[in-house]
Amino acid sequence: MEIHAEHAAHVDPKAHRERRAKLAASLSRHGARGPALLFAGVPQPRNYAANTFAFRAGSHFLYLVGRPVEGGVIAVFPDGRSVLLRPRPPADDALWHGPRPDDATLSARLGCEIRDLEDLASVLDVRAASTL
Repeated sequence: MEIHAEHAAHVDPKAHRERRAKLAASLSRHGARGPALLFAGVPQPRNYAANTFAFRAGSHFLYLVGRPVEGGVIAVFPDGRSVLLRPRPPADDALWHGPRPDDATLSARLGCEIRDLEDLASVLDVRAASTL
């Protein structure tokens, strides 16, 4: 589920792009060879799995992306590149949750590349993995 269109209009993508750029610069200064990964999280069950609270992404994820993306991961690379990975929606997702922006539209809004979460391993290039 994505943020509703009426709320998305109030999100300033420039501020989030600048925040990602600052993080990328910090990674570069500290010699990181791989990206910083921040996870949005998933909805938490209340009493049982079918009864969930409204989803709220993790604060660090929201700080860099500006919109909640259930199951999303933002990868910020030391070279300044950012990639948002999100789960592929089920075929009937639009029926239950309404239309959501396609990857090209979301990429233009957020100022970062959008990829399917299944592409995580290829995006990360595990040979360059490091920890700070």
